[in-house]
Amino acid sequence: GYQKMRRVFGQGIHEYSLAAGLASRFIGGIYHRRDHIADPNGRVPFEPVSAQKQQQALDFIINNIFSLSEKSLPNSAILNKLAPERMPGAGNAPTLDVQFANTILAIQQSALNYMYEPTVLRRLDNISLKYKKDEPRFGLEELFTGVRAGIWTEVSKGENINSFRSNLQRAHMEKIISIYLSDSRAYPSDAIALARQDLVIIKNYCSVAEGNSNLDDITKAHLEDINARITTALDWKINR
Repeated sequence: GYQKMRRVFGQGIHEYSLAAGLASRFIGGIYHRRDHIADPNGRVPFEPVSAQKQQQALDFIINNIFSLSEKSLPNSAILNKLAPERMPGAGNAPTLDVQFANTILAIQQSALNYMYEPTVLRRLDNISLKYKKDEPRFGLEELFTGVRAGIWTEVSKGENINSFRSNLQRAHMEKIISIYLSDSRAYPSDAIALARQDLVIIKNYCSVAEGNSNLDDITKAHLEDINARITTALDWKINR
């Protein structure tokens, strides 16, 4: 019946959630081994995840998780058939229909929140010391620059923004503002500086895009809101 279609749909969405969680663990990741010092072919206790693997993980998140939108969903003929179970104990969803935008945003935020965790950022701040001299590095700069470029593509190009992407952009902005306004003891000072740089660049994107007559009204309203919030955050920290 329709309830089985909804269960199958939920299983598919859950796979995206698992992928987001697994891929984000590579960012700032370190392998921990329990080899003893005298073991044959013994390995050192700690080894950072290579820069190549971290970049691949970030690219995966940008291309497969942050890119989720209405284009990723089945057509309306299927979506309107996703009826819930009505048996006792089958779950207490807040609404009968699936809230697709909220569901996708929750998956995206799980990856976003993990990558910007203070522990992960502190590790990225120090991880370059653990690479060999000739090895490529993946640190704070690569994370902040890569995520910003992957999330704000439409703004930098002056394109219309759908609701799924605007939700993600707002979540990213709020996360970056929280880092910028945070106590410097919680985050590395370079992470706070990069957060400010992100905000300034995004604000400039929005200021330029607001004058684009080809943008629809909802996109303009979104950009004006983003611009205003960033301006408030920047001014507050300067004047506090």
